[in-house]
Amino acid sequence: MEARTLLPLAMVVTIAGILLLSFGSAVLLRAWTFYRRAQRTTAIVQRQGEQIVFRFRTHAGEEITLPAMLRTVQFAEGEEVSVLYAPDNPQDARLDRPFNWTVPTVAAALGLLIGLAGFVLVLLALGFIA
Repeated sequence: MEARTLLPLAMVVTIAGILLLSFGSAVLLRAWTFYRRAQRTTAIVQRQGEQIVFRFRTHAGEEITLPAMLRTVQFAEGEEVSVLYAPDNPQDARLDRPFNWTVPTVAAALGLLIGLAGFVLVLLALGFIA
């Protein structure tokens, strides 16, 4: 492939990698900030009509109802699940699941790999690599 046609493609790949790395890193930073200050408690799975909710009490005794983000059948009514919540805003709560880290970690890793591949293509297009 000619350098004139390779360079624009290489730049697009590099920029896409940088954007994906930035997105993954920002979400990871937000998750890490939340988890660093979050309080852990146990919630009970309940149904409110067709909606699944997670009901828990904060350490201060406030009762919180957290609606499920997606319609899910993976939880049985009455099941206990681990929940993390922000002490200053208990409505900011999430289930304590490894998946919370998976998506941003994969996005950041893929962004890094794609960005590096794009950078190598840029170097190749500019003649720094033979």
